[in-house]
Amino acid sequence: MKEERSIPIPLMEKALYIDDGKPLKPLADAVIAFIFRSAEAGGEAMRGLANAVLEDSGDKPIRRVISLIPQRYQTSPGGRILRLDVLAESEANEIVLLEVQLDRQSFFTTRSMVYAMESLQKNIDIGDSWGAIALKMPRVISINLLDFELREKGVNFHQIIEPIYREPPHEVAEHHHVTHNIELPKFRRTAPDWSRPLHLWLTALCRAQDQNITLREVVDMDPVLQTFESNDSSFAQFVNNYGVANMDPETRWQYRLGALAAMFQRMELQTEREEGIAEGKAEGKAEGKAEGKAEGIRETAKKLLKLNIPIDQILIATELTREEIEALSE
Repeated sequence: MKEERSIPIPLMEKALYIDDGKPLKPLADAVIAFIFRSAEAGGEAMRGLANAVLEDSGDKPIRRVISLIPQRYQTSPGGRILRLDVLAESEANEIVLLEVQLDRQSFFTTRSMVYAMESLQKNIDIGDSWGAIALKMPRVISINLLDFELREKGVNFHQIIEPIYREPPHEVAEHHHVTHNIELPKFRRTAPDWSRPLHLWLTALCRAQDQNITLREVVDMDPVLQTFESNDSSFAQFVNNYGVANMDPETRWQYRLGALAAMFQRMELQTEREEGIAEGKAEGKAEGKAEGKAEGIRETAKKLLKLNIPIDQILIATELTREEIEALSE
């Protein structure tokens, strides 16, 4: 039986945190949570981003956002705790779910469906007739910004999921839920159409994300984006809120914690993948595997040292000796 194991994520005391001064990635969890921290601060930005996606697909826009919840936690039917990046409600009984996923997840469509189903059912009361249920159920719009290709055989960066009849006429069978998957790698290979607001939003986000510069710098370097900011109050609010988030000490602290946790999760997945590949091979290769794994741990320790993580915490994360870690730091 395979022994279960997990790489522990070290804790970082605020007193030991050193701010590197680099701009925060606009699609990081901590930044998204700050930008949409309240309806007053992020409602217009949320409406503008959602409507840019809806306009791109010919769907009807949402109206004024009346409530906004960033970093919403919920329990799935299986008892698993899920974190949704942003949930917004409009004045027209519409719910917009925004999720940003940077690491590849093959099951992301299922995860997105779980979020939507919870929102669809929350207003149903015991004893409601089906007619009453149909009137109460909100229109749920799932918008997923994905930094990987979920549907690798798909051509367009904007993939829409909704129930449609297979046989002609291909009509939409149910109007209460639609999912918009925005695959950023495909967008980066697309020639931007400056007449489409979604292309302007994504161009700004991808440039800041990829070039490690602020949204303000991205906009100031491009006359097209400057004009868009002047004419679109929702985009202007998003850029402004990002600027405030980038200067907020607590957000920068949460950003570093999130980056550290994500790195350790990738390490764990990579270790599991390597162990799975190694299973079933001849015992004679075990020594080489062990050496390769040891080298991987040393490389991880080097990265943590560059992040100014204290040696005591690296000891816990890597199980190297203090002498080994100090040698790596030299």
